[in-house]
Amino acid sequence: MFALSIFTWFTSFASAAYGIARPQQSTPVTDRNLTGDPPRTPGAIPEAWPANVQIERLSDIGKHKAVIFSPDFAQPGNRQFYEKLGFLYIQDASWLKALNQIVARNYWHPEDRIDTIILETHGTNGNGLKLQTGPAPRAARSYISVGGLQEKLEGLGVRLCVIGACNSGRLFRPEIYKTLDPHPGDRLFLPATLGIINASRDFDPAKSKMLIVRRAESEIETTSDGDASELAPITRSILRLEPKTFKGVARYVHFAVSNLLIQLLTHDPRLELTSDGYENEKSKNDLTEDESDELFQRLVAFIDDVATREYQIAHASQPATSRFPSQMAPRSQAPGSRVQQPPSAPDKRTSRRVIN
Repeated sequence: MFALSIFTWFTSFASAAYGIARPQQSTPVTDRNLTGDPPRTPGAIPEAWPANVQIERLSDIGKHKAVIFSPDFAQPGNRQFYEKLGFLYIQDASWLKALNQIVARNYWHPEDRIDTIILETHGTNGNGLKLQTGPAPRAARSYISVGGLQEKLEGLGVRLCVIGACNSGRLFRPEIYKTLDPHPGDRLFLPATLGIINASRDFDPAKSKMLIVRRAESEIETTSDGDASELAPITRSILRLEPKTFKGVARYVHFAVSNLLIQLLTHDPRLELTSDGYENEKSKNDLTEDESDELFQRLVAFIDDVATREYQIAHASQPATSRFPSQMAPRSQAPGSRVQQPPSAPDKRTSRRVIN
């Protein structure tokens, strides 16, 4: 009887019918109700990764965090890469199924609940958050409004949701905040073969305890495609991402990561987030290819540094000269400088893709 009641609650919750921020600096969120904007909860935007907390284990990078990827721009090794870093990795064309994974995680594992979500999805020119398997009209595809997302995650313990999608500011327009226009006249708004999730008529965003944030200035979002060969040997060893050999050729795990996630993780001062206001005009602003490549290299350096700390802590009792296997030892560095890693692959430029 007890199990049945839990199942009934979970099913009804999951199938209910059918919104991140200064440069990692907490900034006031203003109430714009008088201008007709969707209401916001007063307060400060929390940091996705607190700047004053040093991460010492690779599996702690994604602890209590979920990343939701649209299947059509995820790489084959995405799940392996993100899960090794501790993220709850979600890749699905159905918003209902994607969000149900967070519902299940936070209900059944409250000790390891998700409190921060990063969306790597389509913005559909600011006409709706979209997940899809591809651009074909009949491909598996679903949409959700910002208000619908907020309502579905309310009461689960999620405190922050960061939207990484093109023209995310337009998603906050009052006329579509709770209910999307199913016929916006945009070529990117393809048939919703798996449905559209909107907020219920009675949902009040002002009462929500979850904060949904976006870039303060709408722009084009891009991802960078990389592979494990760019990580240091010690990092690949700890993550167990060593290449597999096929016909004498080493094949490394390939993954995709967005500029937004890297900027959040490395506290890039150029990143400004907000939960307030909205944009009407479409934007074509974007970081340059060189800027994206520099961000990706910062991500690699960040992950390698965490790997080095983890290895050093695990082998702290060993003599300093034997703490690293010879093929993994970091280069010597000046006191106080960032730990340097041996080169893991020839320099190369990572490929970039626009999320829309």
